[in-house]
Amino acid sequence: MTGTRVRSRRGRGLTQLPFLALAGARMIRKLRRRRPDVIHAVDLPMLVVALAARLFLFPARPAVVYDAFEIYQVMVAHRFPRPVLAVIGALERALPRRASLVIAPGEARARWFTQHGIDAVCVPNWVDAPDTA
Repeated sequence: MTGTRVRSRRGRGLTQLPFLALAGARMIRKLRRRRPDVIHAVDLPMLVVALAARLFLFPARPAVVYDAFEIYQVMVAHRFPRPVLAVIGALERALPRRASLVIAPGEARARWFTQHGIDAVCVPNWVDAPDTA
């Protein structure tokens, strides 16, 4: 979706939340106009937006595909205090269960979800480097 950019930067910690909320609100406005059949959410914050949009905006629930590039709790571990990380971890184990499909870019991440009772499919997103430059 174009036109949903929100200026922010990495490493803000909890002060990033208002920026995420603004980006989510803008995306939900666009979703309301477009009425998609599928919502593709990349990483945990956008999964929250996609599931909220599906729940509150659409009588015919669109599919939500969760593209779990990272184990989000691990990725942000250096940015947040432990109580916040505990909430993120709980969300990361609960919310993907509500997605129509969970895809992970590697076997290790797909296995992490499977170990937590979440069906996940591995769709590798890398290319093997050539033998010569």
